[in-house]
Amino acid sequence: MLRRRQLQPIRRVAAATPGILHSFTTVSTAHHHISSIKSESQLLNSYTVTPPIKPWPQKLTHKRLCSIITHQQNLDLALQIFHYAGNHHPNFHHSYDTYHSIIHKLSRLRAFEPIATLLNELRNSPIKCGENLFITLIRNYGIASRPKEAIKIFLRINDFGVKRSVRSLNTLLNALVQNKKYDSVYFMFKNSQKRFEIVPNVFTCNILLKALCKKDDVEGAVKVLDEMPGMGMVPNVVSYTTIMGGYVDRGDMVGAKRVFYQILDRGWLPDATTYTVLMDGFCKLGRFVDATKVMDEMEENGVEPNDVTYSVMIEALCKEKKSGEAVNMVSDMLDKKYVPSSALCCRVIDALCREGKVEEACELWKMLLLKNCTPDNAISSTLIHWLCKEGKVWEARKLFDEFDRGSIPSVLTYNTLIAGMCDSGELCEAGRLWDDMVERGCPPNSFTYNMLIKGFCKAGHAKEGVRVLEEMLDRGCLPNESTYFVLIESLCDSGCEADISNVLDIAASRKLEINYESWRVLVEKFVTSHGNVCPNLERIWGASAANIVTSPSSMEPNEQMHSPVDSSSAPKLVLYSYWQSSCSWRVRFALNLKGLSYEYRAVNLVKGEQFTSEFGRLNPLRYVPVLVDGGVVISDSYAILLYLEEKYPRKSLLPADPQLRAINLQVASIVSSSIQPLHMLALLKYVEEKVGPEEKQAWAHLHIEKGFLALEKLLKDCAGPYATGEEVYMADVFLAPQIAVAAKRFNVDMSKFPTLHAVYESCNALPEFQASLPNRQPDAVQ
Repeated sequence: MLRRRQLQPIRRVAAATPGILHSFTTVSTAHHHISSIKSESQLLNSYTVTPPIKPWPQKLTHKRLCSIITHQQNLDLALQIFHYAGNHHPNFHHSYDTYHSIIHKLSRLRAFEPIATLLNELRNSPIKCGENLFITLIRNYGIASRPKEAIKIFLRINDFGVKRSVRSLNTLLNALVQNKKYDSVYFMFKNSQKRFEIVPNVFTCNILLKALCKKDDVEGAVKVLDEMPGMGMVPNVVSYTTIMGGYVDRGDMVGAKRVFYQILDRGWLPDATTYTVLMDGFCKLGRFVDATKVMDEMEENGVEPNDVTYSVMIEALCKEKKSGEAVNMVSDMLDKKYVPSSALCCRVIDALCREGKVEEACELWKMLLLKNCTPDNAISSTLIHWLCKEGKVWEARKLFDEFDRGSIPSVLTYNTLIAGMCDSGELCEAGRLWDDMVERGCPPNSFTYNMLIKGFCKAGHAKEGVRVLEEMLDRGCLPNESTYFVLIESLCDSGCEADISNVLDIAASRKLEINYESWRVLVEKFVTSHGNVCPNLERIWGASAANIVTSPSSMEPNEQMHSPVDSSSAPKLVLYSYWQSSCSWRVRFALNLKGLSYEYRAVNLVKGEQFTSEFGRLNPLRYVPVLVDGGVVISDSYAILLYLEEKYPRKSLLPADPQLRAINLQVASIVSSSIQPLHMLALLKYVEEKVGPEEKQAWAHLHIEKGFLALEKLLKDCAGPYATGEEVYMADVFLAPQIAVAAKRFNVDMSKFPTLHAVYESCNALPEFQASLPNRQPDAVQ
C-alpha cells in the first residue's frame, strides 16, 4: 500500500511532461539539406516555426480561428495559436472578432495578465473595435472581484475609438453591486451624463435601486423611484420588486407588502420573482403559513413558480420539519424541468434523516437519478453519512458503488464512508476503500488518517495505528489531539510501552503537541496506587517527553503528571449551561480548545430552572453560564473566559501582539454587549408583547446586522482563516456561536458578511467547536 502511494507522484510528473513539452513552440529545419544553402536569405528561409497544434489548417479564416481558440482547453496553447496565426500564417491578419475571442477566453478564466498587451496591440492596429469586447472584460473583472480594473477599462473605452453607451455603464454598475461597491454605483450614476455623456435608462435606475437597498438605504431607493418619472423613465415591475426586496432584507414585511400592493394598484401582474421575494421574506421570519398563502395566490393568478420559488419553499418546509412535503415539492420541481441545487438536495436529505426517514432519503436519491439529475458528491456524501450513522454501512457501500463510473468520488465522500466502516469495525473494507481512493488519484487527508488510526485502536490493533501515524506525518498531514489521546490510551491498555515511547519520540522529533488528556492517561496507567512514578514512566518521560510541548506550559514535568490524579490540588470544573444559550456555547468552545474536562450541569431556561434558590445562590442575575472551579464561582461568559486565560494559560485565547490582542477583546465586547443582549429570549418576549410578533424578528435582525457590519469592517484587513489570522483566539470563540445563532435562529443572510462567514466556516471545521454544538449537549432537545 505504501509503495504504490510513493510511486504516484512519479506517475503524475511523467503524465504531465508531454503537455509541458508540447506547449513550447519549436523550430525545425526545412526538408532540404543545409549544405545546399548558398546565401543568408536562403538560410533564413530554410527554417520554419512549427505550428502549436497539428494538423494546422491550411486555409485559416477568422471564424475558423475563433472556433479553434474557443474549443481549446489549454489556455497557454490557445494564446500560442492566436499569436502563431497573426505572426506566421501566410496572408492572415487578425480582426476584431479574433481579438474578442482570445480576450473573452482569457478573462473568463481569470488570466488577465496577457490582456494588457493584447489591448495595446489592438489600439495600435487599424482594426475597428466594438463595445462588446469591453463589456465582456468589465463583466469578467466583476466576477473575479476586481472592481477597480472594471472601472479602469470602462474609462479607457474611448481610447479605442469606441463611444461608451448605456450598455457598458450598466455592466459596470452590476459589477460594482456584485462587489459591494455601492457608493461607487451612486457616483457613476450621478456623473453618467456630465462626465461620460451617457443617458441612463430604466435598467440603470434599477441597478442603482438595488445598490441603495443592499446598502440598507431603502429610503434613498424610494426617493430615486419617485424621481424616475422626472428623469424621463417609467418604473417597472423590477423597480418595485427591488424596493420590496430592500424591505424584506430588513425584515419589514409591512413595508414589503405595501410595495407589493402598489404593483397591483398600477395594474401590473407581479412576476415569479416578485412573489418569490415576498415568500422568502415570510420564510425568513418563520411565517411559513403566510408564505404558503402567497404561493397559492401566485398559482391562482396563473404565475408559474420558478426554480428560486421552489428552493425558497423547500428550505422553509425543511425548517418546519415537513420533510415529506419538501420531497413532494422537489418532485414537482423536477417535473417542470428545474434542477435543484446540490445544497438544496442535501438540505432535504438531512431533514429526512433527522426525522428518521433514511429509507425515504434513499428514495429521493433514486428519484434524482430517474429524473436525469445525477446526484453529485455532496448529495451522495450526505446520504452515506446518515446511512453510516444508522449503522447501515453496507447500504452506504452499495450506494457508493452506484456512483457514475465516469466520475471520481470526492475526499469528503471517501472519508464519510471510511469513517463509517471504521466505527463499525469493518477495517478490511476501510482498507479497500483507502486503496481505491489512492488508485483513483484522490489523496487521503488528515481526517482520513485520523479515522483509520481510531478505527485500528477501537479494534484493538494499536500497533497498526502507530504505523499509520508514521505514514501520516511523512505525507505532511497532522494528527489532531483526540488522535493522540485515542492512540496512547489504546497502547496503554495493550501494555505496549515500547510503542508509546515510539509515539512520543515521533512527536518530539516533529515538535508536535501532546495534549493534557494524553498525559493524564499515561499517568493513570503507570503511577502506582501509592502515588509513586514507576520506572517505565520515568524512562518514557526521560527519553521523549522533555522535548514535547505539554500543558499547562508553566508547570514542571512532575507537577503536570501529578495534578490530574490529585483531586485536592486539581478540583473538577463544573459548568452550569443551557444547550441553546450562545453565551454557554462560547464557554464550552473555549474549554474544549484548552483541553479542560468539566462536568456539565443543565439549567433548563424554558422550564424556569434558573429561578431555583440553588441556582440563585450561584448567580443572583439567574443567567447561564456559571463556572465553578473549586471555591471560585464566575457567572459571566466574558469573565469566565478571562479567568480561564489566567488560571489555565494552555492554548492561549489571546495573541501576544498588542494590536491583535486589542482587536480580540474588542470583538468579544461587541458580541457580548452590543449584539447578544439585544436578542435575548426575555427581551424578544418583551418586544413581542409591547409591539407585536411581526416586529420581534425585525428587532433581532436590525441589531445583529448592525453589529455584524461593524465586525466585518473591523476584521476585514486582519482576518485569515480565523478572525485575527492563522490561530483561534477569543474573537473566534465569541464570533462562531453568535454567527451560528444569527444564521439559523434568525435567518440572517451571511453572504452580506463574507469575512465573518469565512471565520465561521473555519471554526465549524474544528473538532473542538463540533463538540460544543448545542445539539451535542446532554440536555439538547432534538
